[in-house]
Parts: sequence; C-alpha cells; structure tokens
Amino acid sequence: MTARIDRTWLPRLDAPARAELESLSRESDADLLEEALLAFAGRQERSERPEVAARVYADLAQNAESPQHRERAQRNLDALEGRGPCGARPEVLLRGLARQGSDPVLIGSMLAAGTVFRMARLATLGRLSASPTANLVTRGFGARATAGLVGFALEAPAFTLAGRLGNAALGRDLGGSTPSFARELASSYLVLGGMKLAGWLSGSLYRGLDAPVGAVRERSLRTLFQQGGMLSGILFGHSLEERLGLRPPQSAAHTLIDSLAMLLHGHIAGRLGGAALGPRFRAWEGGLDLQTEALTQSRPRAPRLAPQAVLALPGRGEVRMPNLVLMSSHEFDPKLTLPGAAPARPADTEAPAPRPDPLAPLRAPRLLRTRESNPLGDGLRLWNYELVLEPLENLLNPGAERVVATRQGREIRLRLDEAYRTAENNDFYSGGVPAYEFEVIEGPHRGRLTLYLESDRIHLFSIRTQEPGRDGREMIPGAGTILIDWLATQAAQRGQLFSVLGITEPRIFHILNRNALFEPGTAWVEAARFKKPYGNRVVEIGRLGDGNFLYRHAGKGFHNAWGRPNSALLPPTLRSAVAERAGEHPYEIQVDPLRNFLNLGHEAVIARRDGREIRARVTGSRPAGPEDRFMPAGTQLLELTLSEGGERGLLQMYVEPGRLIPANLMTQEGPYRMPAGAGTVVLDWIYTQAAIHGMEIHHLNVKNPQIVRILSRRGLMVPESARVQAGYWDFVYGTFEPEGTLPYREEALLQHFAPRLFAMSPLLQIQGRPNPEMVPPALRPKAKD
Repeated sequence: MTARIDRTWLPRLDAPARAELESLSRESDADLLEEALLAFAGRQERSERPEVAARVYADLAQNAESPQHRERAQRNLDALEGRGPCGARPEVLLRGLARQGSDPVLIGSMLAAGTVFRMARLATLGRLSASPTANLVTRGFGARATAGLVGFALEAPAFTLAGRLGNAALGRDLGGSTPSFARELASSYLVLGGMKLAGWLSGSLYRGLDAPVGAVRERSLRTLFQQGGMLSGILFGHSLEERLGLRPPQSAAHTLIDSLAMLLHGHIAGRLGGAALGPRFRAWEGGLDLQTEALTQSRPRAPRLAPQAVLALPGRGEVRMPNLVLMSSHEFDPKLTLPGAAPARPADTEAPAPRPDPLAPLRAPRLLRTRESNPLGDGLRLWNYELVLEPLENLLNPGAERVVATRQGREIRLRLDEAYRTAENNDFYSGGVPAYEFEVIEGPHRGRLTLYLESDRIHLFSIRTQEPGRDGREMIPGAGTILIDWLATQAAQRGQLFSVLGITEPRIFHILNRNALFEPGTAWVEAARFKKPYGNRVVEIGRLGDGNFLYRHAGKGFHNAWGRPNSALLPPTLRSAVAERAGEHPYEIQVDPLRNFLNLGHEAVIARRDGREIRARVTGSRPAGPEDRFMPAGTQLLELTLSEGGERGLLQMYVEPGRLIPANLMTQEGPYRMPAGAGTVVLDWIYTQAAIHGMEIHHLNVKNPQIVRILSRRGLMVPESARVQAGYWDFVYGTFEPEGTLPYREEALLQHFAPRLFAMSPLLQIQGRPNPEMVPPALRPKAKD
C-alpha cells in the first residue's frame, strides 16, 4: 500500500511532504504506519490539498489492517466527497472558504463571464435594432429576450473556459480530457440557468406578496428573496447535474450544504474582484449597460433596469430583482445609495468643463424689487432692480466674487478684498469680530463696502458709493439702496438681526424707512458721540421711526440702527410658515425653505401632530451619476432621514427645475416604524413645497393603491392637471411596459390594480400640479385693493 502511494503522489508533493512520506514508507509496524498516514492526510487536507488527502483516505479505507483505521479513513473520505453523515461536511467546506473565495481563477472566471454576457447582449441587440424589418424578434420584448439568450449562451462557456485556462496557467490539474471539459460546460449551463430561472420566479413571488398598504419593502426582506432565489437556483442546478450523471448523488442535506457554500464563495469572490478592479472598469461596464438600455428604448417609456449577468461583480450587476419606487414593494436601486464621495478622477484625464447648475434658481433665487417712479428724479431706471440671494458664505472665502443684484442689464458684484478681525481698541465695535472689506463693481464704476459678521447679526459698517473708487468712477445713484436692501434680505434669510453703524447721512434713515427693511416695532436707534480718549459713547436710545428723536440728536454725533429684518423682504420660497391640516387626525405642516434641504446635514421640523415633531435631516445630497437607472445624470438626488417620537423613516427624492420626483418613502418597513399616517404627512409636506415653488410632482412606478387613495382623498393634486399612464412591470428585464392612459379618478386608478391573469405587476405613472390651496395663507400673494 505504501509503495503504491509513493509512486502515485510523491511527484505531486512539495519537498517536506515527499520526505515525510518516504520516511513513513520505511515504518514496519502496520498500526503505527496507518495512524501516521491518517495524520499525514489530515495535514494535507488542512493545507488545501484535498485531492492528496482523498487518495490517502481511499487507500487506507480499502487496505488498512485495523478496522478502526478503515472506519476513520472512510468517514473522512465521505466528508470530503459529500457523503455519509452531514455533520462533518460544513467543517470541510469552511476550511476552504477563504481559499476558494479569494481564488484568482474563480474571480477571473466571474469577471470574464459577466463581460462576455454584456458584450454579447449589446452586440446582438445592436444588430437586431438595426434590422429594417420590425417583427417580434427584432423589436421590443422579443429583441431583449433574444439578446439575453445569446448573452447567456456565451456566458456559461466563458466561465468554464476561463476557469480551465486559469488553472492551467497556475499549473493545476485539469482532469485532463475533453469529456471533462464537456461535463464542466454542461454543469455551468445547468447551474447558471437554474439561478436565472429561480431568480425570475423569486422576483414574481416577492411582488405577489406586497402588502396593499405601507411603504417600500425593507432591504432585509428584499435580500431574503434575492439570496433565496439564487440558492434555489443552485439547488435546482445541482439536482439536474445528479439526474444527468454529472455530479455524484448526495443526500438532500449534503446538497444544501454544498449549495450554501457555493453561494458564499461566489459572494466573497465578487466582493474581492469588485474591489480589485477599481472604478474605471466598473464605469466601463456601466457604459455597456447604458448603451444596451438606449437600444431598448424603441418607444418612450420609464427608465428601466437592464438584465444583469449572473456572474457580474457586485456594484455593477449583482443578481437583483427589478427596483420599483415610491411606496411600492422594492427598495431603491443600491447604486443610488448616496456614496460619501465619487471615485477620484485619474490625474491624466482632463476634467470636463463645469456644467451650469440646473438648480441655481433654487439655490440662489432672484427677487425683483419695483419702486414707484419719481417724475422729478431718475424714475424706474434707478429704482427697479433684482436681488440675487446667493448664500452669504459664498462671499466670505478669499478672492470670492459674486453677483448680488442686477439693474438695467448691468450686474452689481461684490469682490472680497480683505478679511480680518476687529482690533481690541476699535473705536466703533468690540474687538475680535470678523470683518470683511468688499469692492463693489458695476461696469466701470467702483465702490467699497465693509461689514462685521457675528453669529446673531450682520453689521453694516460703511458703504462708499459717492466718492471715486480706486479703479473706476463713482457709482450710479441707487447703489447704496440696493446694497443695504441686499444685506437686510440676507439677514432675514439667515434669521439674524441687522444693524447699521456710524450713520451720519440722513438719507440712510430714508432708505431704511422707505424700503421697510425692519420688522415694524422692532427697530431701535442709538444716538452716540465720539470723544477722546473715551471713544464711542451712547447718549440715548429711541425708536427708529421717531422723527423727533432723530431731530434732537442731529448734527451732534452719529447714530446706530438695529432690529429684526422685515420677513416681507423674502419671497415665499424663502420664508418659513405653518399650514394647519384639519380632519379626523389633524396635524400641521412646517414649511422650511426647500433650498435648505439641498445642503447636506440640514435638519428641520417638517410637521407636528399629537404633541410630537416630525423632523427631517439631509443625510445625502448629490447629483445622480451616469449609472442612475431612473433619472438623467446630474439630477439632484436627496436622502432625508425622518424621525418622530424616537422612530425613524426614510425619504429619497429627485429635484429638477420645476419638478419634484419622490422616489422612496419608508415609514412602516424593516427598522422604519413611524406612527401610522406618517407617509400621508410626508407626502403632504412634499406637495406643499411643490405648490409654494410652482413645481410639478411626478410619481414614478406607483404600485401601491394606497398612494392613489392619499392623492385623491387628501386633494393633493389638481385633477385637471393630472396625467396618468397605466402599464405593467416587465419583471424579466425590469422595464415599464405602457398600456395606455387613464382618467384621474380614484375608482379608475384602483381598478388598474385589480387582480389580473398576468403575473406582471400593474403600475401607474402619475404627474401633475399640486393643489395651490396647500400653500400656507402667510405665503400666498396678497390681493390688491
């Protein structure tokens, strides 16, 4: 026995193992020899050489003199080959988990198969779509199905061939014969085909179990169906292999254990391969998918998810069921989970020119100011202007320059010249306050502006517009009015006080009063004098509108004015307000400016009910990338974490110029367990924001009838503006197949969700204008007398 083992395995062992086996061959005691060979086989098994261990166990099971040794060898051999009691099989598989999961041959085979699938599918679809003959095979579902079948037909042999080539390159044993390759190829077709079929069936079952009401299904349930489908496919493929004689018969328990191990190995290999290949390869893969999607758009339809390769790497094509949005049954596409940072662009790649921000009007709204014409003065030419309300922080960085207003086609700009802190011996204000010196630019005209900035107020220290600037002519009359208006509006927008220091010109009070820059009854004025060595000394304090007070102290020093800026300075889209909602379960909507929710980390109360606050915190804000499956690249995508009474929820929505697109709302799924009715309140808040901003709402892929009931019974949408497209979700290729249009009536829309003969999920695309009555009264335009 020992001589036969030597001849068979010595050439295939490393030097220490060969030396050990040669030493054992000289052992004369049969019992010691068999015990030593069992220990040797165990070490080979732990050293990831199971074929050597299996041969030694087989020889001992047949030829050992000791019955105990024969029994131990047979038991170990059964565990290696998946026979006998199943208790030892998991231990054997777990020992090889790291080796097989990180096997470069397995990773390379998965990569090759996924790439071949994508390229074959794209090439086939391109040829079919270029055909001048339109029929069932060259257009629509038939073309997609044909392209998918061609891709699968090449995917399986690519996986098998890549594995054999990789093993040959690493000097591994191939089993050596053409029938062996044929058996591997047949096994690949059976297992991969079983995974695809089971994935399709599990997706259909998942959608059939949707609850009639509630939010989007949580990730845990979706993952259960995904992984359960893949595991069922592997089990089905293995059973087919056993029936065709391609796999040794095993018990059901052994088959389940081996299938779980295969699923786990595939996930580990996919994760490692995705991390190793980097973002550039994943971007190339995404480009293939996007080209495929473009070829399938034979008629206008909602964005869809393309079929994915079974052996694609995670992040660019894991097996996943179609993703539906807006309180349907599936969670958002994992590729839209708002990563913290985009992949770094290679240094040798020229960065594209920055594109205009489509949401610039929302981020920096313009506010038209119109004044009555003075027939004896300059009239509308001077006093009609438009403020550009970009955040003040954008002007506080070194070298910053921004447009703050326009008039008569000219821009008024501020450019930061110097930033410092006031000295301790400052004559007008305390030391250590941040101070900013700006140059005012309007065409060839120049001026100067100095302000101090504290956490609770903006101080205007000086504006010089009527004296020649350093680099140009003195400014056109009215520039001072525009700049003071802009600063007061900034203070109102930021929730700060506004003050003007060192007033010596009576026309400053005229500007403050005429433009109503302060909230009535909140503005005060100090009469101050300056005497050395005591510095600034306040003499008396009075109300800003008190003309007698100003007259008594005129010409005796200077004045300081301060107060709360007038909230009427802000357009409705920049104001906060409360909207009361009556009914059986009353609540109130708290309107915070929508543009604040474009900023990561912003948190605000969006509603109140039953003594509780519903809060929203922006945990994600980014433009959608080219891989986005639902909206064009560059569309702003927001993720808001909701909270009420210690419970959490999630809202994801797109923002476009003139349109809000709610995408995901989870309030009753998985870890999200907000009190009942939270989804209705959040939808009300979304529609109220859209109504204030004059935006439309677009609901993508509405699958839940409860959405229809909320929209109809709460009167959230103007019925005459509503446009509804009915259709079905193609669960094979993840695309919306339109069927026709429906009237915006609750009974008609609900009828679309009635049970049908087909397994495809009924969907609705709903868009329209929000009800203007949802705008809080404080933000509605005031009727003119």
